Amino acid sequence: MTQDRDEHIGSWNDGWLAWTAQPGVTWVHRPGAGTWQIGKEDTAIGSVTLDGPYADSVWFVRHYFGEANIARYDLRTHAIAEAPDGVNTDVPEYRLSASGDHLVFRRGEPNAGKMLLFKLSSGAHRAIAVDTIQRFIAQGR
Repeated sequence: MTQDRDEHIGSWNDGWLAWTAQPGVTWVHRPGAGTWQIGKEDTAIGSVTLDGPYADSVWFVRHYFGEANIARYDLRTHAIAEAPDGVNTDVPEYRLSASGDHLVFRRGEPNAGKMLLFKLSSGAHRAIAVDTIQRFIAQGR
């Protein structure tokens, strides 16, 4: 899909394909419609969501200035938007998956963090697991 780069961490939903290619550039593709570059560098794909309050979005993690925060790419406008209030904090967020009205993601340092379930429509969230090693969430699932 991307010449001279290794592709990894993919997500697919109803004809949309999103993936991250080394060195951390995220792309989204729809056959017959085109291919768009989401992030210039230091991004990792999360999930493509086509339903719920943020329908037609690609969720991804942006790494910049030592932070890791969740953002989304609007498939209709082809613009990057911030995640809803309450998703990002001063603690790193990463390894996300999205489905309809929910995000599941990891918050915390690599060797000690929590897996959170976040309801997009209300902003309510709760820890569903506490972990000392990274083992709970695989992006794009």
